[in-house]
Amino acid sequence: MREATTKQTVTFIVFIIVVFICFSIKAPLGIMIFSLGMLIALLYGLTDARRIRKKGELVSGYIVDYMYDRDGDATPIIEFETTSKEKISGSPYINSNFHFSSSLKKKEKPLIEVRVVYDKNNPSDFILPDYQTTNNLAFGIIGLFALGMLALSIYDIVTGRLSNN
Repeated sequence: MREATTKQTVTFIVFIIVVFICFSIKAPLGIMIFSLGMLIALLYGLTDARRIRKKGELVSGYIVDYMYDRDGDATPIIEFETTSKEKISGSPYINSNFHFSSSLKKKEKPLIEVRVVYDKNNPSDFILPDYQTTNNLAFGIIGLFALGMLALSIYDIVTGRLSNN
């Protein structure tokens, strides 16, 4: 998992504090702010992935291992070499886990060749272009959920029909 920068950590903490303050004022307001934050993060991720895909370098890499979470979902560990011969090992910048499910046996460690597109300025930021369809599906589901929450919260703030706050 990628380490958050200090700026990202501070932004996240401030965001959570603002959401809790908004929830204490009125629950639909907190939901609205939270939904907007989800949409902003989603757009940031999509924009960054698109930038990497369009301006990055395409090389071959290998899935050398998997990192499993508590639910058994697998995130691939990829190794590849940049065009300047720097060896990189890590997980993709964006990964929806749809292709790397718990059905994979934890003891198997196959060397599966994959195409990798990495950011020339920060090679540890890379994507797997062959898996972008499932990543886009995951982004779409999250986006629809966030838009639905946003619409319901705005409806409740305007009409007051969904809550008694």
